[in-house]
Amino acid sequence: MLRKVGIMLFLVLLFFGGVAQEKERMVLSLKQAQEYALENNLNRKNAELEVDKANKKVWETTAMGLPQVTGEANLQYRLDDIPLVPFGPPDPNDPDEKPTLIPLGEKTSGTYGLTATQLIFSGPYIVGLRASKAYKQLSELSLEKTDVELKSGIATAYYLVLLIAQSKAILDSSANNITTVIDHTQKMYDVGFVDDVTVDQFKLAGSTIENKRLEVAAQLNNAKNLLKYQIGLPMSVDLELTDSYDAFIGGMNQLQYENGKLELERSIDVRILENQVKLNSLDLARQKTEFLPSLAAFFTYQEQFNEPAINFNPKMMVGLSLSVPIFSSGQRLSKVQQAKISLNQSQNSLELVRYALSMDYADALNSYRTLYSMYESAKVNRELAARVYKNIMLKYTKGMASETDVIQANDKHLEAEGNFVQAAYDLLNAKLKLDKILSLL
Repeated sequence: MLRKVGIMLFLVLLFFGGVAQEKERMVLSLKQAQEYALENNLNRKNAELEVDKANKKVWETTAMGLPQVTGEANLQYRLDDIPLVPFGPPDPNDPDEKPTLIPLGEKTSGTYGLTATQLIFSGPYIVGLRASKAYKQLSELSLEKTDVELKSGIATAYYLVLLIAQSKAILDSSANNITTVIDHTQKMYDVGFVDDVTVDQFKLAGSTIENKRLEVAAQLNNAKNLLKYQIGLPMSVDLELTDSYDAFIGGMNQLQYENGKLELERSIDVRILENQVKLNSLDLARQKTEFLPSLAAFFTYQEQFNEPAINFNPKMMVGLSLSVPIFSSGQRLSKVQQAKISLNQSQNSLELVRYALSMDYADALNSYRTLYSMYESAKVNRELAARVYKNIMLKYTKGMASETDVIQANDKHLEAEGNFVQAAYDLLNAKLKLDKILSLL
């Protein structure tokens, strides 16, 4: 019975252990990785919070022009004596009668009341309300830019993982080939067809490849950790990528951007700077409104504790408050001039970005064309190097090629494979740069 219970517990633990391991593994395509990052990346979450904060700022500014009600209360105790004032003439029929003495106040007194104010006209408030909405738009644009940068960064990291994984696969294949050659050469050495130097040369080549495999394996782990960090995935999760270079490059061609057109108004950088120009323009308008008067209405209600017998303070009042700026020794004028300078600077920055984007687009398009040609060339060289290596190996097994020929052919094969993978990586990044400039991400 105990044995059966032990077996059942083992199976249960094995089952749940398998479930736990399955939960620690995530398989993602590039699109899924980007979508996951938009939900979990901390920088993106901060950008979302900035939008929420901007919404609150809009209401804060709006509320400044709505009715404001404040309540207040105070309590005080008078330390000196309260003056007494005689009230009424003495009785002529009673010369001993003294006039009534009335205190002017109370030893302990206090007030409580409410004050309501309503802004009627204020130039800075009107412009400030428009500026708060423009600030909200800026935060939304910043969130959009964060999304673009996040997608771009994840794509680059994703491509890098594929690059290193493909490099590792090439080294694994080469290591298997060298191992086969070493075994074959060892058998030839055992029967006296080759000397020990030949065996050692192949073993040295195999050791070099093995060291390179270890190095690339560490690089692959670091690249995956970088990708996990960018998408907001815990480091303990085993990440597996489903996309490949062939899937990305399969639908590409050298002329796919020839009919494309750079629309600067779609660029997130242009739109952010246009919004900044708008904000600076509103700031200039706000500084100018500082020369205008402001008008507000108010209502006050006040009650007193221990109200004295004689009290001339009114309980309720309504009124208007007018504030007229008269003289500031040039302070307001200086602020207007500074706002004009800031507006000119933002307009210049906008034109610089427009020019830079046009230049970047031309450079990126030329780079894409060149890298596509290099990719096609690397693809052909890869196929040639593979055929050469296969033929050399066949000749070596028949005694028609030396060990030096095999090692050189293997090196050329590895170099061609590496060049092909690097060319694919460079081409994908060139396409990514073009898509980013064209606002296609």
